[in-house]
Amino acid sequence: MKNNFFKTFYFIFAVFMMLVCSTLYMYLETNQGHYGYSFIGKIAQGFERLENALIDQKFRVRENRLGDKRVVVVAIDEKSLQQLGRWQSWGRENYGRMVAKLAQYGTKVIGFDVVFDQEDHNKGYQSLIEIKESYQKHHPKANSTYLTEMEQGIARASTDWMLIDEIKNFQTDPSRSVILGYYIDGATTFVEQKISDIPDNFRFILRTMIPYKSLGPDLSPEVLKKTVSDFGVSFPALSKATNNHGYFSMNPDSDGVIRDYRLVMQMYGQVFPSLSLKMIESYWKENVLLKQYQDGTLGLEFNKRQFQLPLASDGTTKINYYGPQNSFITVSLSDVINDESEIEYFWGEENKAKKILKTELFQDSLVLVGATAIGIFDVRNTPKQVNLPGVEIHASLLSQFLENAFIYQPSIEMVIQMLGFLLITVLMISYLIYKSGAVFSLLGMLMSLLLVGVGDYYYLFLNSKLSFVTPIYLCIIITYLVENTFRFLTEEKEKQRIKNTFKQYVSADVVQKMLEEPGAIKLGGESRYLTILFSDIEGFTTISEKLSPEKLAQVLNIYLTEMSEIVFKNKGTLDKFIGDAIMCFWGAPIEEPNQVFLACKTAIEMQRKNEQLKKRIYEEFGVLIKTRIGINSGTAAVGNMGSQTQFAYTVLGDTVNLAARLEGINKEYGTFTTVSEFTYEKIKDKFLLRKLDLVAVKGKEIPVTIYELIDYLDECDSSMLKRLDLFNDGLKAYFSKDFKLAAQKFSHPDLKDDACARIYEGRCHYFLQNPPEVTWNGVWIMHTK
Repeated sequence: MKNNFFKTFYFIFAVFMMLVCSTLYMYLETNQGHYGYSFIGKIAQGFERLENALIDQKFRVRENRLGDKRVVVVAIDEKSLQQLGRWQSWGRENYGRMVAKLAQYGTKVIGFDVVFDQEDHNKGYQSLIEIKESYQKHHPKANSTYLTEMEQGIARASTDWMLIDEIKNFQTDPSRSVILGYYIDGATTFVEQKISDIPDNFRFILRTMIPYKSLGPDLSPEVLKKTVSDFGVSFPALSKATNNHGYFSMNPDSDGVIRDYRLVMQMYGQVFPSLSLKMIESYWKENVLLKQYQDGTLGLEFNKRQFQLPLASDGTTKINYYGPQNSFITVSLSDVINDESEIEYFWGEENKAKKILKTELFQDSLVLVGATAIGIFDVRNTPKQVNLPGVEIHASLLSQFLENAFIYQPSIEMVIQMLGFLLITVLMISYLIYKSGAVFSLLGMLMSLLLVGVGDYYYLFLNSKLSFVTPIYLCIIITYLVENTFRFLTEEKEKQRIKNTFKQYVSADVVQKMLEEPGAIKLGGESRYLTILFSDIEGFTTISEKLSPEKLAQVLNIYLTEMSEIVFKNKGTLDKFIGDAIMCFWGAPIEEPNQVFLACKTAIEMQRKNEQLKKRIYEEFGVLIKTRIGINSGTAAVGNMGSQTQFAYTVLGDTVNLAARLEGINKEYGTFTTVSEFTYEKIKDKFLLRKLDLVAVKGKEIPVTIYELIDYLDECDSSMLKRLDLFNDGLKAYFSKDFKLAAQKFSHPDLKDDACARIYEGRCHYFLQNPPEVTWNGVWIMHTK
């Protein structure tokens, strides 16, 4: 991988993801639910579903709040059903009495979240109709005065007259209004409808048209339009009792949850208000204006109040849910119409009834009349509660108007800040993946998600701002997953390359450690402290002359296999085979703090294995093998050396050359394992060694003290130590130029089988006949390799 971060896959992908998610983010922010059927629109719809789930969770986490105390729900609840009977069979006088009482208590606006679609044809009414018809049949010439009085009686018997009269009486005060609700069903396909297409019993809605003003394109976003296929309205006489009407139809999302509410709707070529919007318009006594601005966005304006409410392109606004049921003051309809001065009300989660004076509760209030009883089934699924009475959704909207508690989209400055944070986060994660690996990048991703979540919740959501943060979450997560996948694949490829490169050099354990700790290796040339071992078979040329090529290959295969296994077992790196010679080293490709000990241990085990192989090979092939070993420690260059097309992992330098010379120097001293002074200093307290000489190998002027590696220090017997003391005494006399004493020591009977002692004995006799120069320092200069 490149060392320059800004040229890597990580940076390129990070910027790519930022651009993609930024585009999607801006698309979501600017379209707000109107995504169309394009490819990106379908993707956006999928993101919106994720965003909806996130919004629901934020509502659940947020502390429940109480709605504005001016909004009161008069509930058709279980208590009312118990006291007044089945809801469907209630006489309209109950509602009339309620309207009259609310007028008495100072209510400003009454909104009905119910439809009275049929006249009240009770038994008394039916009986009077039958009497009238029978009278007309038997008295065809009866005077009209009697029939007129009978018609009046029939009207009073229906009980509708009381509700109609009380609604009219309520609105005699111009500061008070009654809004009747209606519902509409839309067709699955859009068909253009004009005012002339409105059915006669639905034309009363024309009284509530909202004026609109377009500052940009024509006010005709398709999603705002509605083709009416069916509707439900109050019976004509009741509908005519007021000029104020509003629809209470709701459109849940695809998962059945109500999250948005359409405050305005375009039907029959005109714009009409919802129940809650008409109620607030009546309460404020100010007509609302729908505007389409130059950028195509929609908004409601109350100019006198300087109140502006942005809408989505389909005329909706987010419902800022206050809490579960009874977040708004709720009373039973049956309690409203009784004659008591106090009334029980519920307000808050504790669901404990409290009492208050009716005049205090209803003064200047907006009253919503709707069903909360479970059996009536006017319930909706919401983020705050499953099966929340629909009337409380209208109450939420009223409270949002009164408290200006609508959820708004963040400003363009905020959007830019969030995109800037996204860029910094994605680059940070990419850099952590590139530099630190999976753990720190995972922590970085989780921390970023936490910061986005905390910022979104506390800085935006709790301040009534709603931004589509799902693309930001997804951008962070996808960046992490893809880049870690890329890292995994490239690391697997790198691991395979390492395996292929080193499986012929080192043991499986070392390869595994290299894969587990990739930072411990560095491919390519570098300088390291290493320990190098060279081994060779003594007299291999003579052996090769005695054997056929086939048998010689068999001998080498047996020998090299056994020796290689010892190298691998001791964590060594096998550099190469040079005929019968083996070159190996410790300290690369991974660092090995115990490298000198392991190299010397390998040498001892090789010599012991040689003793085992000697008998087998002699019996099978008729030749004797002896192994000579040289070991040196120091700094050397290690790495892949060679050409562009052919290379090998090997070591180079003076440290390597000296190790090779030490292997060959064994034949000069009759030894089989020789180490340098640099190796000796590292292991002198673990192995038994004896000083051999101070030599200047061929090609070098600086002398090096060399030692023979004999055995483990704790495995030597007393006879070996005695012979070693004799040899050391002779060597001490030799370097002190006391050649006569040295010769006596080296010729001791206990050293008669010591080839090195024989060599020194010969040197002593030579120097006794040919004394060295006065400046002689004991260095023996080697003229051969």
